[in-house]
Amino acid sequence: MGKSKIRQEMKEIREGRETLERAGSSRAASDCCSSSNTSAPGATTDEGRDLLDARAGSARLTVRSSIDASRDDNGFLGCMYARYTEHVNNTPSSHWTTAQAFSNIRAISANVGIIVGHGSSGIIVTGTGQTVDGVDKYMASGNQSSWSPHASPGIPGYRLVLFGCKVADGTAGTNFLQRVANVVRKEVGAWTGNVWCSSSNVWADGDFRVATPGKRLEVIESPVMYEINRDMTSLRLRTVAGYEDLSFDRVVSVNFTPIGSIAEQSQAIRAEAGDVAKLLQLIDFANPFVTEDKPGAILVGQLTITYKAKKGQEHSRTFRVLGYSLLQDVCFPTTYYYAANELSRELQAAT
Repeated sequence: MGKSKIRQEMKEIREGRETLERAGSSRAASDCCSSSNTSAPGATTDEGRDLLDARAGSARLTVRSSIDASRDDNGFLGCMYARYTEHVNNTPSSHWTTAQAFSNIRAISANVGIIVGHGSSGIIVTGTGQTVDGVDKYMASGNQSSWSPHASPGIPGYRLVLFGCKVADGTAGTNFLQRVANVVRKEVGAWTGNVWCSSSNVWADGDFRVATPGKRLEVIESPVMYEINRDMTSLRLRTVAGYEDLSFDRVVSVNFTPIGSIAEQSQAIRAEAGDVAKLLQLIDFANPFVTEDKPGAILVGQLTITYKAKKGQEHSRTFRVLGYSLLQDVCFPTTYYYAANELSRELQAAT
């Protein structure tokens, strides 16, 4: 696909999303506050729409949901519990482990069971909030021996949905969905893109994928929210007054520190001099967007940019790396940047 076509599609997706909140966070630090008007995209298939509309009360589906009980996150899990409580046909519960999640799903007969947790490509957390900590508190292909005994008794209804960011993304996501479907002997669905929760609804971008037991699911990558721009020479940082453009030649170093205990987790890396631009260009630092909506993405690490201020002293700005697809400004937590799909490969190549 050509660059112009990708950029046009990204523009149309952004312009089509009108439900996002555009206010700055009231919880920002005293030196970090106020405004932006850039929106984030959202789209999903008709098949997945009923599962997203938390307040629709559709008579077509009954839902039994189990939500990660931890509140050690960005507010996504509490938001999901509140939205699903509003759904007249959804009976929500909470879990601290994978075993408890499946026990909750089996406790009540419903058309669809939903396990809600923070996710990334081929993984969903089931008890520790936004980070992975404990082999019995997440599901992925690599720890199937831990979750398979709890999933193998099956589920009521016709489908299990794993609701977290990018769970169905790429080869890792496709293989994971197929493994779960084969174990529970029912359809298993998830999204290739990010999932979000707001004060009024739940939504997702990307495709809703469904794996069927004993069949082979085609691999689909997550939607392209940002294409690498090798011409980018500066980044936009939010400030009290608005935004400041920071030239790459003022950046001293970029450090990535991994968070969580996934076996495949990246190692710490440090970029200096000529490597700075190569790394920062994987992130759409030219186009920050602001939203109160909460993404259901695993916190995989922190990216810290150290730079020289105009008076010569060194300052730093830290960003949370969410599922390798989003960066969240620590100082202004309602400000996000999309990352290219290549960021995941770049950071994980350090292992």
